[in-house]
Amino acid sequence: MIYKLGFFQSKGFSSPDVIKIISSYPWVFKYSLQNQLVPAFDFLETSLQSDAEAIKAIKLFPRLLNVTVETMARVVDVLRDNGVPEEHCSANSFPAFRYGFKSGEFKKAYRGSDSNGIPSFQESVC
Repeated sequence: MIYKLGFFQSKGFSSPDVIKIISSYPWVFKYSLQNQLVPAFDFLETSLQSDAEAIKAIKLFPRLLNVTVETMARVVDVLRDNGVPEEHCSANSFPAFRYGFKSGEFKKAYRGSDSNGIPSFQESVC
């Protein structure tokens, strides 16, 4: 457990951030540090192009830590395939994980991008 807390702090999460994540999603303790948490964070860090964006995404949606790298990659592909601009496949887009990762479900929920190119979703599913 102490290693997981240290991992979050080493990545730049503040102590209040770690407490909030753990209190809102205590299952994080059941995930393997080496097989799940590190790969998930590394994928987010790479695909979102910064530690800050990865931290933002995890703070907004701690369940991302439970999603496999393969599934995250599929979701990003669905976003791109549905016209979401590359620069907006970011923390703002990760509600897409709620759609069951199927392109058809995503298409029903995705309403397009606003004037700034930021994806928007039907409120009933976000």
